Amino acid sequence: MPVPDSFSAGFRPSGVWFAAPCLAWSDSADQGAETAMPVVRTITLDPGDSTGWHYHPGRVDVVVLAGTLTRTLHDGRVEVSQAGDCLVEHAGPLHVHVGHNHGTVPVVLVARYEAPAGRPLAVPVPVPGWSRSGAGHRAD
Repeated sequence: MPVPDSFSAGFRPSGVWFAAPCLAWSDSADQGAETAMPVVRTITLDPGDSTGWHYHPGRVDVVVLAGTLTRTLHDGRVEVSQAGDCLVEHAGPLHVHVGHNHGTVPVVLVARYEAPAGRPLAVPVPVPGWSRSGAGHRAD
């Protein structure tokens, strides 16, 4: 499937769209009138950096280009993704999460946001009470 023109702002090393198999493309007609054009961003987390706790109003498809990203999810699970891995961040305040770079090299991500029209790409939230112990796991 060819990459839509609005998607071509992403990385094209050597003229090859390498992230296309990881990033889902959906026809905006399937998303309803509220969905804006998808947004593609490159995000870099330096060693020791964090994204802060947040959620996304729309789905986010992510490819890890470099480094190791450690995410703590809304249910206390911890997921570790390395260069070449793909991940999906689901929409809504029930899917809060935080990303950390615990490594010694920058984490570089390319993210494709399905942002609803008029909404931010991410919404910051307070640290969940269960994560304040520093363990990152839910104590159920």
